[in-house]
Amino acid sequence: MEFIKYKILKEDTLVIIAKEFGLTINELLDFHNSHAILTQQIFGTHIPFHIKEMFIPNKKEEIKNKPFEKIDFQQKARYRCEQTVIMKLNGIVHSHADTKREFLVTKSKVVNDIIVETKLVENVIEAYQQQLELAIKLVCEIDTIKSNLKVNLKKDGKINEILNHKEIIKNWNKKKVELEADFSFLRDKNTHQDFKNFLKLNDEQFNSQENLINDLNSKMFFDVFFDKYLTSENFLDNYSRTYYSQLFDGYGVNLNFNQDILAESPDQVEVRKVSSFAKSELNNDFLEKQYDFKFKPIVKYRFSEYNFSVRERSIINTKDRWIEQSDITIIEEVKNNVQVLIDYKLRKIE
Repeated sequence: MEFIKYKILKEDTLVIIAKEFGLTINELLDFHNSHAILTQQIFGTHIPFHIKEMFIPNKKEEIKNKPFEKIDFQQKARYRCEQTVIMKLNGIVHSHADTKREFLVTKSKVVNDIIVETKLVENVIEAYQQQLELAIKLVCEIDTIKSNLKVNLKKDGKINEILNHKEIIKNWNKKKVELEADFSFLRDKNTHQDFKNFLKLNDEQFNSQENLINDLNSKMFFDVFFDKYLTSENFLDNYSRTYYSQLFDGYGVNLNFNQDILAESPDQVEVRKVSSFAKSELNNDFLEKQYDFKFKPIVKYRFSEYNFSVRERSIINTKDRWIEQSDITIIEEVKNNVQVLIDYKLRKIE
């Protein structure tokens, strides 16, 4: 059988390569291993670092097994998501931003995988600080590229792999060329360097699947939608997860969530989630130093007590495995001094 030698890219996985050539993973591995020497064969679920090429059949119709693309079911939904973020300093509103987004979601069963496609079709951000208008416009454009996804899922319902990662990188590179042209007028050295750093940061996010998935998981829609209810019957167990601070860059707080059933029927359950955390685990020295640098010059009052809380109320369709609606309130604060309040509402409208 004729074959081609496929050069493996940095972001490639077995799932991505198999999908691109219309094969199952078993078909891909069987064909490659039958043509490769022993040291170049693949026996696990990941591509070994030393393997740079794979043997691929160039005629898919000669593969005897059933096509990878057989779809057992396909479901579609439309979601509207509204978010308000308010920051207060010393009890006075310092900044206020509203976000309105609409997503189209397609969920498919393909062989043994759940494949989810998301498309951001409406994306409006309003911030009540005029100097942020340009930054907001850029965030909207870049988030649209990130949010048009095709992924498969891990056992906990979170994103496992981005199957259209190459397409997303291509779209980002196209946007980057446009941005470089739009901002070619920059003359101030510091501003020009800040812009270059901004592009570099986005390069690092887009070009790495791990970085891109981590960034998506930090966004409310992807955090709420991609969850255990998609893949497991036992999604009502208590759990723990890390939330990252909006006040102190890079600081993570481990939150424990208790889940209570408020109402249920054969096809639906309404659940309340309430967070708690061990204050003994906080790095108060780090928090106080960051507070003194970032907020004390404005607020004047010294560091007091750090709090972080999340409350969520959701309705899950257990028959078709959709989240029907969710209301979330997140409060992070240095008590009496600085506070971030996030109010998030998700609704399935179709």
